[in-house]
Amino acid sequence: MPPKKKKEAEKPVIDEKFSQVDISTSDPRTVVLLLDSPELGITCKACEALRKHAEKSEQNCIELKELGAIPRLVRLMASPDQPVRAYAVLCMGAMVGAPPVRRILLKTACIAPLLEALKPEEELVTLERASYTIAKLAEEYSFKIELQKQSAHKPLLQLLQSPDPDVQRNSLKALGLLLEHYQCRPEVKEAGGIPSLVPLLVSEYPLIQELTLKSLCSCMHDASCRSAFKECDGLTQLVSFIGKKEYSSLHTQAVQVLALCLEDTANMAAIQSSGCLKQLLTHVAESTVPEMKRNAALALAKAANNAVNQKLLHEQEVEKMFIQLLSSEDDGVCIAGAEGVGAMATLSSGKQAIGQGGGLEALVALLSKENASVRSAAIQALVEVITESPANTKQLSECAGVEALVQLLSDSEAMCRVCAARCIITMATDDALRASLAGVGAVGALVQCLSFQDSVVQTNAAQAIASLACDAAVRDQFATGGGVAPLIKLLQCSHDNVRRSATWALSECARSKEVAEEACKLGALGIVQGLCSAQGKLGGFARAALISLVDSSYAAKYWITGKLSQTDILYECEFFDAGLALSSAGPFVPLAELISRPLNLNLPILTVNLLAMPTPPPPPPPVEEVAAPSTALDGSQSALSISGRTKSRNTASKAEGRGKKSAKNEKEAETCISEESDETVAVEKPPGLLTPDPDLWSHISYVKTNILTLAVARDQVQQLARYVSDKMGGPVHKTGTFGFELSASEIQQRLHTNLVPLGEVKAGVFQHRALLFKVLCDQMGVGCSLIRGEYGRHWNEVTLMDDDGGSTPSCFVVDLMFDVGRLLQAQTPEAAAYQHF
Repeated sequence: MPPKKKKEAEKPVIDEKFSQVDISTSDPRTVVLLLDSPELGITCKACEALRKHAEKSEQNCIELKELGAIPRLVRLMASPDQPVRAYAVLCMGAMVGAPPVRRILLKTACIAPLLEALKPEEELVTLERASYTIAKLAEEYSFKIELQKQSAHKPLLQLLQSPDPDVQRNSLKALGLLLEHYQCRPEVKEAGGIPSLVPLLVSEYPLIQELTLKSLCSCMHDASCRSAFKECDGLTQLVSFIGKKEYSSLHTQAVQVLALCLEDTANMAAIQSSGCLKQLLTHVAESTVPEMKRNAALALAKAANNAVNQKLLHEQEVEKMFIQLLSSEDDGVCIAGAEGVGAMATLSSGKQAIGQGGGLEALVALLSKENASVRSAAIQALVEVITESPANTKQLSECAGVEALVQLLSDSEAMCRVCAARCIITMATDDALRASLAGVGAVGALVQCLSFQDSVVQTNAAQAIASLACDAAVRDQFATGGGVAPLIKLLQCSHDNVRRSATWALSECARSKEVAEEACKLGALGIVQGLCSAQGKLGGFARAALISLVDSSYAAKYWITGKLSQTDILYECEFFDAGLALSSAGPFVPLAELISRPLNLNLPILTVNLLAMPTPPPPPPPVEEVAAPSTALDGSQSALSISGRTKSRNTASKAEGRGKKSAKNEKEAETCISEESDETVAVEKPPGLLTPDPDLWSHISYVKTNILTLAVARDQVQQLARYVSDKMGGPVHKTGTFGFELSASEIQQRLHTNLVPLGEVKAGVFQHRALLFKVLCDQMGVGCSLIRGEYGRHWNEVTLMDDDGGSTPSCFVVDLMFDVGRLLQAQTPEAAAYQHF
């Protein structure tokens, strides 16, 4: 029997498999590391634990971000395992609300896995969290652009059909944020987004309805989206939505969408033809939500800016609705109603409907509101309502509109002043209304506007003054109301419109002598002369203003034009002629300034004072025919010139004696006042700026007594020419010299002034004789012009009948220097030889 073998010992079985470990930790770092676990269960549990930790506070989210949880979660969201993806999306949804987390996500490729999580086959909770995460990311502009590039709107639009309201809400919110970028709107339209949004208007959840309206409002900024909205019957459903009172809290947003739709004439025609426009107007009138009424009115007013839409709205009598809104207690509704009235008033039939529907009365009532915005909107509408509508303009005056407009000229709001002035410009075309405006203080209020620190106010105020100034009463009020100084100041304004309007106003107001004289004192002539060379309307108004200024001041007219016509009659006025040297040296210098200038013997200024006769003139001498001398003086010393100088010295002695006597009387008057305090002694001051000229009045008295009585005009002219020549030194030889400068210098030195009274001159040449001849002709009523030429030549022209007895009068130049009394036919060589050196 073979020996038994030894039984081998059995080897123990070794279990190499890792035994299960139950881990319990409260350290988030450990849990973050577990996200890298290959086991699905561990990974899912780690995601769930981190989600719960993140939901507790934003600080926890930031902590997890610092521990590196974000890149791991992004990786897990792209996992092929559906449970892992779901838990990772849930955890990311809990953390994405923290801004630091979103900043980290910008550096990761999180968009693609999130969009994958939006597929309809995913669980609802995954869809809800994924759409929520995308909505949060879309709040950042950088994410918005990236989402658009990856066509995030397509899966979001699909989710609008989800039965879960949370998924719909998040998808709408994300879509609304994407639609804020204009490039996304046509893409949404191409993807069928508009028909997907419209049914949600009737959702049972107000938040979904609100988000739908927000998305539609963004879409309606695109023309293609508006067309798509009309094609899917969105307009009808939107109007129906506005008509439901249970949706009143959302009517404002719905009206905003409708306002954008109505920008297209096709949409307006569609809503009008379907009867929805009439329904809309009814809904707006019956609504109790002020904001909805305001937005609806603004929407319709904006649509009315289109001519086609305007006619469609007028057919539905939209003016009645706008007028009704003007009586609202809400200021915003009143403003919207006023804007609507103003928009419809650009249509002539709209103006008529507003006037007949009580719109003017309602607008005038708003002009006294405390809210400046309401006043501004009302007056802007009023401008449109009365423009080119005489009937409305008249009706405005009948409902206390004139007084209200004048009050607005003092408003603190610049626009109120501007529009009030524009209304006055429109009303100024009516004679009766101009009188009414002047009667309630419109001129004074407009004058105040000239100093308002706003160029538009100044421009319109000046234009209103120009429109009213065709009435003499207005010009008088302007002069007495202190309007000249601010108007002259505006002539130097840097704004072209202000300067142009001020020049126009001056051209109208300067037709008043008082305005023209004050304007000249303030240097207006020099300013206007500088503007005459401007192009366009400014230059035209400046030239018109210059004519108005010089027409009321003969001294200025002669200074600038060098001519006084037969219709420019020197009567009861002050006149001066500085000669060619000073008048060609610059702008017109007022008389007050010339008086104050220092003595300059080389620049005598001839003056004529016809304001009043200081003393009764002496009785006229016996009538003597003044024969024309047969021989001319050689220019040295004539008996007539010597006697003239002697008479001048005698006159000076008399004037000096009168001056001493006057001084003595004044001293006695002062003594009386000091001794008897209860009595007042008034010393009468001569009128005007110039001193009395008794010698000139002697000339006037003589010619009225002795020459005016002649029956034939030709005889009057020739006799007067001889008289003037006699008083100015007699005839002068053409080749001789005449010492008239010495006579003028003596007068200047004696009177200590540059102003030489014309009556004091006893030896004169062209300038002196022509001026005296003009003055005396005007006093006699003989038509005579005064013209200044070159090189000291001045002459007079008269219109007389020819010697041959013809019926046509002719113009003659009167010789006052050489062949005294000779009448030279105008435009002949003889006349030219007299007129030119």
